[in-house]
Amino acid sequence: MLEAKWKLDPIKGRGFNQVNAQQRLFDDHFNEYNFRQELDFLSKQILEKLSSSSAGLNNNDIYLLSLNNEFKASHANSVLKELIKNKKIKSFNPLNMSDFTGTGFGISYKDFKENNVKVIFKK
Repeated sequence: MLEAKWKLDPIKGRGFNQVNAQQRLFDDHFNEYNFRQELDFLSKQILEKLSSSSAGLNNNDIYLLSLNNEFKASHANSVLKELIKNKKIKSFNPLNMSDFTGTGFGISYKDFKENNVKVIFKK
């Protein structure tokens, strides 16, 4: 369902809106700004949740958080990459708590369903 909503409304993921059906001259600029605000909201949610958790959050926690806030897993991945790049959070391998060096964070339904913990995120 989230995929369909984001396909119809790629800015806020709220589904089809008649107002959004007409394209205006500067819509691309405002759409990019609005989408950035949405990602900033998700980023803020992740940082708040990490601040309240001394153990950190794993990839399944982030997946669930993104779904509860009506975001796709790809949005969570891009937000996490940005937070790590800006050194606001760190990612760790759950087996030995060394720095995570993998390519994917495991933020997916499959990993969630199988309770496959690939990464732990801490502030």
